[in-house]
Amino acid sequence: MNNVTQINCPASACSNEDAIFRWLAGYIGTVLHMDARRICPADSLVDLGLDSVASTALVIELESQFGVRLKMDTVFSQPTIGDIGARVMEQLIASQGSVSAV
Repeated sequence: MNNVTQINCPASACSNEDAIFRWLAGYIGTVLHMDARRICPADSLVDLGLDSVASTALVIELESQFGVRLKMDTVFSQPTIGDIGARVMEQLIASQGSVSAV
């Protein structure tokens, strides 16, 4: 997406929900033209004004940024940004577990 700061963050470096939330807040702030510092984990994408097209783009960016696989309805089934971050974290932990099991 244009004008979104790329954060090179391998899964091992982004192993906490705070880092994921900061990335989410930055991305959403850029898309919605708002100060990312005004976004908190309890905010919902709907309340912030993210539409379905931007939400779909968010899922694609999350997959690209963090190397996880998410269902397209993740942003709709997870009511808050904090919940979305937790889901990404779960996927990171699961993927690290499957790598270490090999």
